[in-house]
Amino acid sequence: MLNSFKNKIIMLGELYQRAIVKYGDLRAPMKGPLGEQGFCVISNYFDEGDLALFPEVSKSLIGSEESKDILLKFPFLSKPLFDPKVISIVRDYLGPKAVLDYASGRRFLSSGSKSDEWHHDSVGHRIKIFMCITDQDDTTHTEIVPSSHRIKYSNYRNSKIDIEDVKAHGDIIKVIGKKNDLIIFDTNLLHKGVYSQVPREIVQFEFTDIRKSMMRGHVGMRMCSFHKSITNSPLVAAKYLKNSGDSVHFA
Repeated sequence: MLNSFKNKIIMLGELYQRAIVKYGDLRAPMKGPLGEQGFCVISNYFDEGDLALFPEVSKSLIGSEESKDILLKFPFLSKPLFDPKVISIVRDYLGPKAVLDYASGRRFLSSGSKSDEWHHDSVGHRIKIFMCITDQDDTTHTEIVPSSHRIKYSNYRNSKIDIEDVKAHGDIIKVIGKKNDLIIFDTNLLHKGVYSQVPREIVQFEFTDIRKSMMRGHVGMRMCSFHKSITNSPLVAAKYLKNSGDSVHFA
């Protein structure tokens, strides 16, 4: 009886997620630099003045699994939220109602991460930006299958993909970011992280259609803090942010 009830709850959850993902993706134009291959790289993003602050950003990531107030500590890192080029990439691909869902700083070491297996992010089309704080190399980077972002899934919850199926969708390439690069990709793209004892330090941003933002889990507006200035960005749904003194955060 109890198992039957649990199975029904799981099934309803899957149907709900499938409906929201499908509905949220309906108005995604999937045009612009991400349209064909599902990813792009912008190199040498910050000027020398901002780049001089990167060692402080790097230092702040040591000892923390995830820094959810990185844009509060370092407001200059919010530049992509105001950059016409990035705004255009996000909206040309996801549509005019695309918004920021999440931002954090991460420092990856060795393996054991949930992202070190081939997967999609189980949420349909969503843009992620990796802002590279340090150089990556052959032992620590992201691997992808270009153009796999257009694959449709009957059940988005089954996000892990066997290597044989990955290879069937195309060639695997390494995206080795350099310090001051922006790696921009659709998380529906087949991808995986490669990790070693060489730290991979990034600041990550996630953008989705605002209808998906009402979901909870690993998509939607999640707890992280920002400097109040981000409320002026066209990619920020300011009405969903709560004030906390000099900062704002998603509830």
